[in-house]
Amino acid sequence: MDRRLFLDLGQVLVNRKDLGIHWKRPYLVDVTNAVRAGSNNLEVRVTNLWPNRLIGDAQLPDVYDYTPVPEEADSPA
Repeated sequence: MDRRLFLDLGQVLVNRKDLGIHWKRPYLVDVTNAVRAGSNNLEVRVTNLWPNRLIGDAQLPDVYDYTPVPEEADSPA
């Protein structure tokens, strides 16, 4: 293939290969190395833009306030 292919979306999987979540500019996913000749399976999990998330969270009652924590510890156990 002599060209690059990009999708301007949220989370993208091509042929079950997770190409990541892109939530900030440029919102592009390079799928060139994941596509193959012939049929391909494309799965898109649409992601909302960050400003919309902040606006939506600001409208929730206080009972929904939370503090996100990292999935992995910053220091050894």
